[in-house]
Amino acid sequence: MSKLTPDQMDDIIFGMGMTHREAAGVLRVPARDLFSWVQGKSEIPDEKATELLKLEETIEDYVEDLLATVDDIVEAKGKPESVPVIRYLGNKLFKEWKPEFYKIFRYHKVYSTVITRARIELHREEITLVPVTFDPESYQDFLGDKEDSEANRLAWAETVGTETVGTEKVGTKAVSAETVDAETVEPETVEADTEES
Repeated sequence: MSKLTPDQMDDIIFGMGMTHREAAGVLRVPARDLFSWVQGKSEIPDEKATELLKLEETIEDYVEDLLATVDDIVEAKGKPESVPVIRYLGNKLFKEWKPEFYKIFRYHKVYSTVITRARIELHREEITLVPVTFDPESYQDFLGDKEDSEANRLAWAETVGTETVGTEKVGTKAVSAETVDAETVEPETVEADTEES
């Protein structure tokens, strides 16, 4: 018997913000195989169940890390209204600018799930985690002659994040536009991920 039932696999995949086809790319299996597993037509191989469970565990570990980082900010500077966090949309950009995370998560939407889950947790504490979509051109303009570093990326995100918070307060239209923008890159990134496999 597999380590996961079809329903459990389905729940984990959608909990990561992925479609079945995207999950097939992440697990490096043909989409038809994954469809067969979640429909209960064939047994889920133990190695793929283990792989998916490990990825879920990794997401939770990184959520804890992100929450701990915010706790450190609260301890050092007091409770902020908002904290920016950088997200990378599209696998090409994710792989180029965050290669260490690309190796772990394999797909930009899986890493974005970390941000989403942390955002929900922080909302309960009345802290807004503001996802700032990484823009290489804007960042390099901000960087100037300085070297790339996580500290400089966060400094850039803080300047952009301030504008984002102001936009989000205007209403839901800005948030909807952001979601549509994210969806636009999906076909390209799924194809890129498939080529990687």
